[in-house]
Amino acid sequence: MLVDCDMSISSEAKRWAYSHPLGPIPRLTYRLFRAVLWTGPTWFLRLLRLILFGILLTPVWIRIGWFYVTSPNIRRNVRYGSRARNFLDIFFPDQVLGGRRCPVVVLISGGAWIIGYKAWGVFVARILMEYGLICVLVDYRNFPQVCCNLS
Repeated sequence: MLVDCDMSISSEAKRWAYSHPLGPIPRLTYRLFRAVLWTGPTWFLRLLRLILFGILLTPVWIRIGWFYVTSPNIRRNVRYGSRARNFLDIFFPDQVLGGRRCPVVVLISGGAWIIGYKAWGVFVARILMEYGLICVLVDYRNFPQVCCNLS
């Protein structure tokens, strides 16, 4: 009788592993650890390189974040629609403050409609602003907030 009980538990576990959305996680975790251990110490060196890369980029991220927060030449979160995330940021050069007209570049960051945020274009907007261009960074709703009806 105990054997039947164990077999039913094991078959139930197998059924759960293949039917539940979280079922593949233990199997994939095992495969990942096996692959990492098989490569030897190279995974650790790659991890250290990734951490070093992040540390080296930290000053750049801090600088661009400080620019975005403190620059008087940015109009942040201008609403262009009534829906969620219908905002845009406008980066304008100093010439605009003097009344001079400048060309406008509209930048919509990509992300296959599932990821993306207007702040990703701050690097480009800052450079375009230095060249005398007005840059508009548009934010938009992503996938589950919006979907296309193709019929």
